[in-house]
Amino acid sequence: MGGGRAGGAPTATALAARSSVHRARELRETEKHWAAWGYGTPLRSTSSRCRTFLVWLLPGLIVATVVAAAVLWTGQTNPGRTIAAALMAAAVVSMFLVIAIVGAARGHTVRRGEAPTGPIRP
Repeated sequence: MGGGRAGGAPTATALAARSSVHRARELRETEKHWAAWGYGTPLRSTSSRCRTFLVWLLPGLIVATVVAAAVLWTGQTNPGRTIAAALMAAAVVSMFLVIAIVGAARGHTVRRGEAPTGPIRP
């Protein structure tokens, strides 16, 4: 039963990363359309960058805690096992932190232009 949960976390993380990449691609495509129509690019707020950062970092902290607890719970506690749990938790947090920083840094701060006047271009 525990193996299914342990396999679910990496799968969920991979799906979330794939979703983030797909969403970023869609946003870039939308920005190209806005620019082609003469509106400029939509504004992405700072709050969305903070939200992106937290959406990646908080699950990373939870997964790191679960990984460390699993390592410590599966055997007799000794200094080597404690160090291994700490290193694995640090690696998980580091991975999620890098993803969070990269995701938050991709936000744009370009303001949307005024609507063009005159005839509509095809």
